[in-house]
Amino acid sequence: MLAASGAGFASTLVLGEDPDKHRLALDMPRMFTACREALLADARITGGRLHAEVLALAAESGWTVAGWHCGHLAGADPAADGRAAPPDAYICAENDRPLRRTVEGGWQAHWLLEIHLVDGSGAFGGSYKRLLDLV
Repeated sequence: MLAASGAGFASTLVLGEDPDKHRLALDMPRMFTACREALLADARITGGRLHAEVLALAAESGWTVAGWHCGHLAGADPAADGRAAPPDAYICAENDRPLRRTVEGGWQAHWLLEIHLVDGSGAFGGSYKRLLDLV
């Protein structure tokens, strides 16, 4: 069912003892939890505001967000060039619509949060992707 709805999951695994890489792997689930709590605390939070929250959390932790968006509607088929899709289908700076809303067909919108981070030099990075509002 989840595969048919465009839902995927990703986590970063660390091999070796590099403390920065282990810190990255621990920071991403913590950031996810903070974003989920922000969504649940504010029924009117927009995609742009949650995107700004991800950017702020990454900066506070010493990471850089890789990419222009931090997630998308579950069930949306992100195009290879996501910029061709409407911004309200993404957790991105341009999305000024509330994430908690009804979508075409009368369904409650559900979101996948994708946290893609890199270190300051771009030498390494990681990903963490989960259903944002169904956990």
